[in-house]
Amino acid sequence: MKVILYNAVTVNGMISYNNDDAGFVSEAGVRNFEAMIHEAGHMIIGRKTYDVMKKDGDIRYFLDVPMIVVSRTGRARPISIVHTTARSPREALSIFRKRRCKKVLIAGGARLAASCIAQKLADEIVLYVEPLIFDPGIPLFRDSKFMRNLVLVEARTMPKGALRLHYRVAP
Repeated sequence: MKVILYNAVTVNGMISYNNDDAGFVSEAGVRNFEAMIHEAGHMIIGRKTYDVMKKDGDIRYFLDVPMIVVSRTGRARPISIVHTTARSPREALSIFRKRRCKKVLIAGGARLAASCIAQKLADEIVLYVEPLIFDPGIPLFRDSKFMRNLVLVEARTMPKGALRLHYRVAP
């Protein structure tokens, strides 16, 4: 099973403003995100990001996508029959492996992203880099200490000066 970590980020690595608002992501970035989810067919997301998507109404685009919400406390409240919960990213991946999924997208949440990279759970990383910097904000790999070597697979120029960077995580 191929596991891809995906995030839209600013040039300085922020994934949202401090209030969890990711409104900086361009329309092209949103379309790229939607395409990545539907191509993978399966998604893992953090509870906080899931709650933000429910509040903003964005979750309606993914009600048919099998999704696992990672919640250490178990407080996640999935709103679709194909959405479920797990207490860790490793448990979520185990569920998808048992279902014989070929590809899973991990998308959403700084702690989830850091946990997946620190535990060596992701095979690839795709970043949609918006041509913007701001601070304060929430960085992609929040409160974590690790180092991973990456191998560039593809760098693509996107609309309005954005970049789509695709990396393979080196063993």
